[in-house]
Order: sequence, then C-alpha cells, then structure tokens
Amino acid sequence: MAQTKIHREDMLVPLHAAAASFCAFILGAIIPLIAMCVSTDKWRVANTAIAMVVALTLNAIISTANTDISTKKTVLRNIMIGVGTSVITYIIGSIFNVSIN
Repeated sequence: MAQTKIHREDMLVPLHAAAASFCAFILGAIIPLIAMCVSTDKWRVANTAIAMVVALTLNAIISTANTDISTKKTVLRNIMIGVGTSVITYIIGSIFNVSIN
C-alpha cells in the first residue's frame, strides 16, 4: 500500500466504495450525454466521442490525484479501454443491425 499512499484508516467499507463508484459513473456519463443532447445530427457522433475522451481523462486525473501512480499512463489506459469498448459495442450493433434513430 506504500505505492498508493493508502493507510488502513483511510480504507472504505464496501458500501461506501459502491456508492462512490455509482456517483463517478453517473457524473462521468453526464458529459457525453449532454454532448449528445445539444449536438446537431451532423456533429453528434464526433462531439460525443470528444466528450467521452474528456470524461475518461477527468476520471483518470481524479483517480490518481493523491497517488504515486503515473497520471499520464492512467489517462492513456482509460482512453484506450473506453474507446476500444465503444468500438466493440459499435461493431456488435452493426453485426446485429441494431441502431437508434
């Protein structure tokens, strides 16, 4: 635990961790959701992708705030996993011919 500077007294109970994860998910989802809602049809996908990268970047920066973990590596990892997940979801939707109009 020395690497992350976490002390035993700072550890959260599982319920607190679950609540924090829930709030982080909701707050992280609001950024792309707002981008989708306010964008025109022409720019919706691009604006949502940019907003997703911004949300993932903020998530990484906040999660490494009080640690010795590399923020740059965490940002890159979050963006790669997030974009990769989105691409896989898009491919699966295309395979099954599923779209929302």
